Amino acid sequence: MEGKIRNLYPGGNTPDGFYSYYNYILPQRKAEKIFCLKGGPGTGKSTLMRKVGQHFIDKGEDVDFLWCSSDPGSLDGILVKKRNAAILDGTSPHIVDPKNPGAVDEIINLGEFWNEELIRKNRSRVISCNEKTAKLFGYVYGYLKCAQQQYEFLSHVLDESISYEKMREYKSQVCLKLDGISVLRRSESKIKRDSVLGKDIYTGEKRKFFAGAITPGGIKNNIISIIDNIERIIIIDVPIGFRSEKLLSQVSERFTDAGFDIEEYYCPMFPEDKLEHVVCPDADTAVVCSNEYHVIDTENVSGKVIRIKVEDDLDSAESELLKKIYEDIKESSRDCILKAIEILKEAKANHDILEDYYVPNMDFDAMDDLREYIIEKIEEK
Repeated sequence: MEGKIRNLYPGGNTPDGFYSYYNYILPQRKAEKIFCLKGGPGTGKSTLMRKVGQHFIDKGEDVDFLWCSSDPGSLDGILVKKRNAAILDGTSPHIVDPKNPGAVDEIINLGEFWNEELIRKNRSRVISCNEKTAKLFGYVYGYLKCAQQQYEFLSHVLDESISYEKMREYKSQVCLKLDGISVLRRSESKIKRDSVLGKDIYTGEKRKFFAGAITPGGIKNNIISIIDNIERIIIIDVPIGFRSEKLLSQVSERFTDAGFDIEEYYCPMFPEDKLEHVVCPDADTAVVCSNEYHVIDTENVSGKVIRIKVEDDLDSAESELLKKIYEDIKESSRDCILKAIEILKEAKANHDILEDYYVPNMDFDAMDDLREYIIEKIEEK
């Protein structure tokens, strides 16, 4: 039986530039082995990681595939969960430096497998390609910053159209759904007893990622992969611009206060603040938001689904102006994101040219030997 694959993004293209959650992939104290791959484009990093991941999947082990937001067909890393082992792309922009070299981390320098003399013959072209790519990404982030400001305006409009009483009701609905989770209630009761007895209380840890990304291939969404095989799924249907963190922060806090480790998934438009999904594997529960950018179809969900719908009052007669403003700004924000995607496509095409200077000058037979070495190192732990 094959292992399970989850697809997620450890970093993303955001209004703040490339935003990394790499430090959450595998904490140092839990890690048995972390390989940091250093090398240029086209040196086989993604292929190497994919083949190592597939090796363990074929053995029945679960693997997280960590995808690249700037090239949706390439991997930025893999996590072999049972082995507490990871392989990460440590090159720009997602630079991963070893924190405990030798004890946990190992640097793999792919420069050992290329013909530097031949690559240097294209020195000026390589530099020009890198400079052009950097400039293009600057334009991408500029458009995303414009979209973010408009998105903020959308949130302000929605805040005016959703009453305090309604918001309190939505929070209450979410709380009631959590009350129905017996494993959560039991853990909360145990925490209370331990607190009274003066015992040490464990607070759950948070790991942060993106469930989707703004990529050259469009807006990608892997939320179905992340909640697949989760027994209990609470889906909150929300309008674009809704401040989902108002509902999700209480979910995150309640699980961690009860001693559960959780995964938090953030919106690429607000990577520090806008919490959109919370997954608690040990409680077999996920609370996720569905909107126009990441629609969650219940036909693709295997677990028991509970839905909560957040409704605004933009259709009321007195809100006619607000509704017009909301629709105009929503369209304008989407247009900025689509323009950013078009430039991402150009940056990807330019990056492909850069790869052409490396691929012919790589010793891929040696890369096969490296793959076997990494597998052996992971399996000996």
